[in-house]
This record gives sequence, C-alpha cells and structure tokens, in this order.
Amino acid sequence: MLVEILKISVKYLGVWLNSAVSFGPHVRAAAAKTENVINALSKLMPNIGGPTEQKRKILGSVAQSVMMYGAVLWADAMYVATYRDALHIVQRRIALRICRAYRTVFYDAVTVLARVIPAHLSAKERKRVFYSELPKQEEARLSKVDTLERWQREWSEARKGE
Repeated sequence: MLVEILKISVKYLGVWLNSAVSFGPHVRAAAAKTENVINALSKLMPNIGGPTEQKRKILGSVAQSVMMYGAVLWADAMYVATYRDALHIVQRRIALRICRAYRTVFYDAVTVLARVIPAHLSAKERKRVFYSELPKQEEARLSKVDTLERWQREWSEARKGE
C-alpha cells in the first residue's frame, strides 16, 4: 500500500507531497522510516540490561528526530486520526524501549513514563514556534508550557492506562 501512495506523490527536500497537499504520504513514509530506525536501535538497547535510561533517551531522540522531520509543514495533518495514530504507533515503540516497559502498556501511559511528548503535540508546538512573531526563545518557552499543559489535560482525560 505504501508503494501505491508513493507513486502518486513527489518527494521534495525530504517531504512527500501529493496533489491534495494532505501530507498523508509523508506521515506514512516517516512512520515507516522511523520503524526501521527503531528496529536498528532495538539491537542497541534490549529491554533487559543494556544502556541506562539517559542513554536510552538519547537513542530514542534519534528516532524522534527522523519522525518529526518537517513537522512545521505537516503539523495540521495531526488533526486526522489516521495520520496521528500512524505516528503514535511508532512513537509508542520508542517510548517502550526508553522506559523498558512491556509491550502491553498503553500509549498514553508509556509516553508519560518515558517522558516523551506525544507526536501530535510536538508537531503543533514546532509549528507554533516557527510561525510566531515573538522572539524564538520566548515563543519556545511559552509553547513548551502550553504543550505540557495540553499533555496534562490529555493524560487526565485518558481512560486507558489509568
């Protein structure tokens, strides 16, 4: 299915575009690419033994960076549940490795345990900072506070992983 999607899209500066400018092809391609990175990193950080949590967090940030490439452009695609879920599936695997959790732990819970901001919130934060008219440092600080408040609200309202 991914091959079919990529046939009707064009890659420009690492971002997949289609005629509808929905960024769906990019989100799917980013999820697939991040999945490959996670598979490689999983060999470096097994759940039993392996590096400390700080080192796992650094290795996890590599996968996060691959996933969030171009987030300023495709942040609005996170309003579509299918695209948001595609990134959450991959991000959940990153968080599971960071905190050495079992694969049965829910997404909301494991992101809190690993202290990994959910992809949809992180993408919106990056877009807000990029397009802000305030000085970047000030906007980055305000955006981080807003993102953490939104994450807290989502966590408080989540029914899974209570």
